[in-house]
Order: sequence, then structure tokens, then C-alpha cells
Amino acid sequence: ETSYPSSLPALATFINQPGFPHALQAFIHEQNHPNSGHQMQSNDSFDGPIRVFHSAKVEFYAPSDLCGTGGMHQEVIHTNPKFGGSPHFDTVFVSVGDETEAMGGLLVAWVWLIFSYFDPYHGKEVPCALITWFIHASDNPECDKDTGMWSLQCEEDADGEQPVQVIHLDTILCGAHLLPCYGKGFLPVELKYTDSLNAWDSYFVNHFIDQHAYELLIQSM
Repeated sequence: ETSYPSSLPALATFINQPGFPHALQAFIHEQNHPNSGHQMQSNDSFDGPIRVFHSAKVEFYAPSDLCGTGGMHQEVIHTNPKFGGSPHFDTVFVSVGDETEAMGGLLVAWVWLIFSYFDPYHGKEVPCALITWFIHASDNPECDKDTGMWSLQCEEDADGEQPVQVIHLDTILCGAHLLPCYGKGFLPVELKYTDSLNAWDSYFVNHFIDQHAYELLIQSM
């Protein structure tokens, strides 16, 4: 997309994500020094050009789907501020742990930007995503007894802000679907569907949206 600034500070301002530069620098440090327990160094700073994309195609293994070789399935992830006149920022499953952990080691991320940068350390283009997390409310989460679904909430820092993180695009498994944990009463008439992921305290992970989500989550319940 050519309408975005290519420099990191200008891009962070353009998309209104002031935490983007630090998140990218932390990601670069982790990529270049995966076994280091030290803080970021000055040589982990980034001043190269950034390429922005409004969508990315992810490919994952879906044994129940007969399309593709051996059950491979493709899905498009969107991060478009003006998709048909409205913002379209998808939520996705990201593998962050072991299959024996809650929700099979998966969490849900809200993708705000898909981009790439050239890494001179490895001599290649690195595809990334800028995300915020939906996390478990406790250290020992359990499925909701009434719905059988996992429940997540937006990650927030001490100031009530949602911290951003940069992840490699390869860690995205497939799209995820969240349902608000509704309370009692009526919804305000001015509430738009584009604001639904900001309007509730917690959300159910809908494993009934398709067979892929069902296969991913059913064994962890």
C-alpha cells in the first residue's frame, strides 16, 4: 500500500499506535538474539523502510478439509481501515504455548497492521503483524460451564491501555471469531458493529464458526 509512510516514526503516528516503534525494536532484538536474556541494544534500533499490506494469506493444516494437498487450507487475514467504507481488522489464532495448556496453547490476537521490513542481519524480508492480545482472565482458566466456550479479555496495562506487540506472520494459525459475553439490559442504539471488540469486558471464543476452529479447540475442552 503506497498511501502509508515508510519510516517507522511517521507510520506509528499515521496509524495512531505510539507503541509500535518499541514493539518492533523488541521483536528485532528477539529475532536477532533469540537466546539472549539482555535488554535491547542500540544496534536493535530500526530506521529502514516499512512496507504495509491490507491483507495476507495464511495457510494451515486442516485434515477434515479435502481441498489442497493433504488437507492444506488457505485463508485471507484483513487489516484495512476502509474496507467497503468501514474498518476491517481481523482477529486470529496465534500459537503461544504447548498443546497441553489452556485452549491448546493458543491465544487470540487482534491484528492492526500487516507489514514487512528488510532485515540486514539475516539478509531477508521479514513479514510481521502488529497486534494486541485477548488473554485469559486468570492463570488457571476453564471453559464456561454454560456455553462450553473459552472466555478471553483484552490485555491491558496498568494505565488501562492495550499494549501492542509485533509477531512474525508465520505464528498466525488462522482466523478467529469472538462473541461478546453479553450481560443484562439493552445495547445502545449508537453502538456500531465495528466497535464490538472494544465494548465488552470479555468475549467467548466461538469454536462453532467453522470446522477448523472446532478441530483446533475441541480437544482442549
